[in-house]
Amino acid sequence: MYIKVDTSELKRAVSITKKALPKVIIQEERGHLFVKVFKNDTDQKVYFSATNNDLKASVCINAYEASDSFSFTVDPVILEKLLTKSDSNNTVIELNKEDLTIKVYTSDNKKSFNTMQTFPTDKMLTFNTTTDGRKEYYVNRAVLLSALEYGFKYLSPIKDDKKQFDFIIINKGISYAANGMNKMGFFISNEFKDIINYRIRKIMVPYLISNLKLINNDKIALIEDEKNTGISINDSVYFSCLNSTIESPKIMTDLIKGDAPYTKIDKNALKKAMERLTVSSTTAAGITLKLEGTEQATLEMELISNLKNVETLNCTRLNETEYLTTEHVIDYSLFKSIMSSFEDKDIKLYINDTSRFFKINSSGEIETIKYLAIGLGSYSKVVKQ
Repeated sequence: MYIKVDTSELKRAVSITKKALPKVIIQEERGHLFVKVFKNDTDQKVYFSATNNDLKASVCINAYEASDSFSFTVDPVILEKLLTKSDSNNTVIELNKEDLTIKVYTSDNKKSFNTMQTFPTDKMLTFNTTTDGRKEYYVNRAVLLSALEYGFKYLSPIKDDKKQFDFIIINKGISYAANGMNKMGFFISNEFKDIINYRIRKIMVPYLISNLKLINNDKIALIEDEKNTGISINDSVYFSCLNSTIESPKIMTDLIKGDAPYTKIDKNALKKAMERLTVSSTTAAGITLKLEGTEQATLEMELISNLKNVETLNCTRLNETEYLTTEHVIDYSLFKSIMSSFEDKDIKLYINDTSRFFKINSSGEIETIKYLAIGLGSYSKVVKQ
């Protein structure tokens, strides 16, 4: 029994599905992909699937040839390493049911092959990808990828348990993420306007980002049913995780409303000035920001330290009439992480008032689809000794 498939498609299928396997393998077969070959008079398809009972992945590719319908398991780590060294655009996999091995041929002449262990498929964990009761929201792949990459920068580290903040939430045009302490990010696009309270668990986000980069389709279905949340592309790709029962926070849309005064400043110049300012700091660095002047203004930055370090930059104040002098204290690491989430040369920095948060925003287009990205961070307090 054998199959012949496109090598690049095989690599993609393995790369996507292996992400749903357990990180720690206790039973060897739990570290294998389940491969099911389907053949009839009109179709020859190969289904790859994997699950750790939380994450679930399935990819279907077409086969150039298939001897019949059969199934086997394969170690994705070994197979992936082998495929990177393959000299052929096509890969032939041959199953020997008697000794539970597979041969993977690495050249077109079938004189070069690698033999691998396989396991009885009745030992494998399986799952159902039925569409019964499933909600589907079709969105642009590139916009979704950008929203997830942006939002992930505002979540707390994977190992930190922030419970109700361990999500990226998409609701009525807004994708929202926060670390539950001092920063939150908003990615706003009409592409998400029909989505209602869709939650993506933090643990799932890196997998979705890497998988979306492996997919060429323009449109992706965000899916949600009674038990699972994930993405789907018809019959070809499925990736999901279990829903969480933890109640997520309300999106603080009041913080992004209105057209408040802001300061326009060169991001690269600001970044370099702050790096010079903090070069001598060996601990968490606090910086005092002082904005003064009228439209053509100055931003003075001073390191909170026993040693006096000061940097001054020119900037432009916009959308205001009073031009009050404002002074705030920021945590350098927090400010840097939020500033770094934007790629613009000139950024809009909202520090012109007495708000509890500083804000940076950026707008643009992704494949002609407009978006607005907003990052908020809490100002710091100085504890006097």
